[in-house]
Amino acid sequence: MKRKLLFTIMLGVILLTGCRNKNTASETTISEEPTATTIAETVAETLSTAQTTTGTPAKTETETESQPQDTVRGVVYDAAMSSVVIKLEDGSLLTLQRDGCEIISGDGLDIDDIVEVTYEGNQAVRIEELKQ
Repeated sequence: MKRKLLFTIMLGVILLTGCRNKNTASETTISEEPTATTIAETVAETLSTAQTTTGTPAKTETETESQPQDTVRGVVYDAAMSSVVIKLEDGSLLTLQRDGCEIISGDGLDIDDIVEVTYEGNQAVRIEELKQ
């Protein structure tokens, strides 16, 4: 009986001690809501920090790098819904994504069609079937 009582008292003391010193999220208050000015200052500070960290200015969404376009001629080696493989005149294969690509062809792209392809990076911009 004494053990039970002692155990209950110790358990109560441990629980009360552990709960009394906790800081909860409800106790903290936010002094002000963010405004456009504070958000702009935060963004400017972040960009400034990125510039000093990397040594080059950080790029914003409007300053995306544009890769130069290139145009090649070749033969359609393989064509799928979202990609095309062109066999170039030197025998090498060029694989390009064709999502959103302008395709100029009478009957669609077929294997062995001779084409002229304009692309940026790995994205085809325009594929034109040439007359044989």
